[in-house]
Amino acid sequence: MLYRNATLAILGLMLIIIWASHAPYLHDFGEWFYQSRILVQQLTRPEDVLGFQWVTYPVPNTLAILIMAGLGLVFPLMASAKLFLSLLLLGWYGVLHVFARRVCPADGSSTLLFVLFSLVALSNFFWTGFIGYQLGLLLLALFLSRYTSRTSALELAIFSVLIFFSHAMVFLVFVILVLLEILVSRKHSNWILALLPAGLLSIGFIIGRSLTSFNSPLADAAMAGWQEILIYKLGYPLLLGPFKNLLQPDMSSLLDQLPWFYWAGVLSNILVVTGMGLLVLLTLWQGRSSIRVDALESGLPRESLRVAAWLLLIFYLLAPHNFFGLINPAGRITIPLLLICLMLISDTALIMWLEKLLRVTAPVILAFTLVTVLSYGVLIHRASTQDYLLSEQQTQAEAPVNSVLGFNTWLYAKARYRYFNIRIFGFARRFEDVRARRFESLAFRTALLVNYQEPP
Repeated sequence: MLYRNATLAILGLMLIIIWASHAPYLHDFGEWFYQSRILVQQLTRPEDVLGFQWVTYPVPNTLAILIMAGLGLVFPLMASAKLFLSLLLLGWYGVLHVFARRVCPADGSSTLLFVLFSLVALSNFFWTGFIGYQLGLLLLALFLSRYTSRTSALELAIFSVLIFFSHAMVFLVFVILVLLEILVSRKHSNWILALLPAGLLSIGFIIGRSLTSFNSPLADAAMAGWQEILIYKLGYPLLLGPFKNLLQPDMSSLLDQLPWFYWAGVLSNILVVTGMGLLVLLTLWQGRSSIRVDALESGLPRESLRVAAWLLLIFYLLAPHNFFGLINPAGRITIPLLLICLMLISDTALIMWLEKLLRVTAPVILAFTLVTVLSYGVLIHRASTQDYLLSEQQTQAEAPVNSVLGFNTWLYAKARYRYFNIRIFGFARRFEDVRARRFESLAFRTALLVNYQEPP
């Protein structure tokens, strides 16, 4: 009961902060909201957006933009952005409630719900505004909470199309899950037909990219040797812990004068992520013989899920930093891998491990999630003044391109700490562009818009 109330309290705090804000600043979210408003203008005042080039083929990473544009046709300007984020968080609460009840017995599901809401719904992907990925992940979690060997072909078809339009990496995970079940069970021929619409969309996307000679985005920097790759692969999951150091526009943070608190947050991430990582490895290591009979009778396709989890782990270890235009695709694998492994827990010893892990980590997660949410509230309140946003600092030195860690050092040269930072104000000016109906540039070309040229 305690942690269910804690989840509701954090959800309520986030909704209050979002609706009381001048604008819901979350780094990339500003650009995606800006692009959704361009779509609204295209439908209502096309003369305002003449310089933009639209895709003519199906593209992932567009569902969130379409939803925001739909809301923008009905609701006032900033209300549509705030409503989208509110619906996203409310959706996470509902889906994770169902998911936690499936994984845990009733007496432990509220703690798991709280932990997943803090680590998944409010993950670093949320704070950096990766809304397409977050929406796709939400749909994947909903699918997993309902997934059995008896799932209907119609349900598979609907999820596959929705996830395709949400995010490419989440769609890849979904396809792996379904195809492996088809191969392992040697049945479900109707599932193959269910994947046909999404398959055609994928082919259309690939052909469209090829025919238009689309230049995929490149990473800001490349990995510098095996040592850096190893550090990055082992260190990146730590960002999924509850502690986030939210930066102000001038690259300072509220914790600059509290170094002990910053390092306590770092240790909390190490504790939580190490525990979750060990749980994942132990779950993958358990054999089929350790699965209880009642678990086998639940209808969950455990063998194909286990194979999929192993493949995702291998992909995480081997995936390059730039994968067909997607920067750090391995990072998008971590949360799906955790969710799948939670679904696989059935051995009595692992259930006890999960319960102990939740008891130990939940208080730590609660403390630092509250710190992150309250810090966000303070920064959002300060952002109501224009002078605050104008204090943004730009690094003058040229960015290194041959080292990811070197690029990170360059990026946070004006910050006290180099890691666990999130620049929530990265695209803050986009909200002012939208208010002024100033549509004169394009930052991301991976969704509905692929180019901008100033009209004559």
